[in-house]
Formats: sequence, C-alpha cells, structure tokens
Amino acid sequence: MSTSKKSGAGKRKSNKGGYLRLVEHFQQSIFGIPPSPSQQVLWKAAKEAGWIPPWELEGQSEQKRKAGKRSGAIRAGRRDLRLFLVGHALRELSPKYQRNPYSNASLEALRKKYNDFATRDVDDEDAIVAGILSALTPAERKALNKVSDDTLLADLKTVIRRNRAL
Repeated sequence: MSTSKKSGAGKRKSNKGGYLRLVEHFQQSIFGIPPSPSQQVLWKAAKEAGWIPPWELEGQSEQKRKAGKRSGAIRAGRRDLRLFLVGHALRELSPKYQRNPYSNASLEALRKKYNDFATRDVDDEDAIVAGILSALTPAERKALNKVSDDTLLADLKTVIRRNRAL
C-alpha cells in the first residue's frame, strides 16, 4: 500500500459560475425547486393582479406573532372564566351529583347550571357571577355560551384536579 498522494487529490476546481446560478435558482423559487413554466406564468399573473408573496412582505411575521400572542391571551382568559363558572356550578350541584361528577346525569346537571350562570343578567343576586358577567363584552359572553360538551368535560376534569376538596 502506498501512502503517497496523487497530485491534485482533494482539490476542487472553482465553479463560481455554477454556484452563482444555483444561488439565483434558489432565490427564484420558494421551495428550491425550479418552477415549471406554468408556475412561472401563474406567479407572474398573480403578481400583476396585486398578489404579494408572503416572503416579500416585511413585518408580516411580527404582526402574526403579536396577533398570536393576543389571541392566546384572550383564549387563556376565556378558559379561566369557564373554569371559574364550572367550579362554581359544580359547588352548587346537589351532593349526589358531586360524588359522581362524570356520570351522564351529573354532566347534564352541570351543563344546565353552567348555562344558567352564563346566561344570567348582570343584575343577578349572585354578586360574584354578576360581577364577572358585567365585565364581559357581548362577544365574550357569546363565546362562554358556545362551550361544547367536550370542553365542559375537560374543564370539569381540570377543576376537580385543582380542587380535590369541593
């Protein structure tokens, strides 16, 4: 076995032209794959019609990030309100429903009590529920009324897990 190196081994030829063509090629296509002629025609027509590709919009990702954070905060607030109302409704159920909170009868009673709380007027005798409902916008009240059975069950599980002693 010879350990001698052949001349030129391990050296690459410079191919700047090919490299620059590849860079240009990848800049033209968002996927790194050359667009077909029909895609080129479609993109050109869309741009002439006023379409702006998302990668050319500056600041859009920042706006989306802020909107996502705002939406997450709103959803978290609604979840906290639901959890409070579910816990409050659970405490007002009869002991027979509290002992078996996952039975169908208990879930139906909880749904009725929750809907009763969510649809009450702001001038209700229960000061806590009235105070909460008076601070809500009509859109937030509508969102509280549109809670699915699955969401109600998940909220019930969360309330029970957090408050072992009812």
